[in-house]
Amino acid sequence: MLVRTVPSEPDPQTPWLPGEPTETVHALNAAVRGVAAKYIDGTTVVASDLQIMCTVPPVEPQMTDVYSIDGHAHVPKRILPIPAAGEPCAYLIIVAS
Repeated sequence: MLVRTVPSEPDPQTPWLPGEPTETVHALNAAVRGVAAKYIDGTTVVASDLQIMCTVPPVEPQMTDVYSIDGHAHVPKRILPIPAAGEPCAYLIIVAS
């Protein structure tokens, strides 16, 4: 699942305080496996990371999203649209394990 947290508007009485964040959850049609060797660079992407292959989700994936896999939160390291140019028909998302 793709979990996105967005801050809400602050109260007009106290505009210096941020509003309560709103969390939205989007289901993904996806498969998860270990990261492919061709993406491992030893710095950003390591062998223990995971890759998510998913169809186009209802919202465009962002680096600030969190991905829930079997109840555990994973942060993205790379988001690769497929194909690389034009309208994506899928995404490959590499997340920290």
